[in-house]
Parts: sequence; structure tokens; C-alpha cells
Amino acid sequence: MPGLFVAGDCRSSTAKRVAFAVGDGALAVNCVHDYLGTYS
Repeated sequence: MPGLFVAGDCRSSTAKRVAFAVGDGALAVNCVHDYLGTYS
């Protein structure tokens, strides 16, 4: 659904969960900026 953004932690059995979370957060911010730039 366009404009719907969600976040959560679905990874298990990895010691790099914090690093993945930081990367996913940065990607989410980028996606929101792109979406707002397209539809605003």
C-alpha cells in the first residue's frame, strides 16, 4: 500500500542485529523522503 511504512525486528540467530537495524532504519528514512518528494 503506497505511503504505508512499518518497522520491526524479524531477524533471529544473528549477532549483527544492531547493525542490521541501523541499516534498515537508514533505508526507511530514505524511502520516506523519496515517497514524500514524489507525492507532495
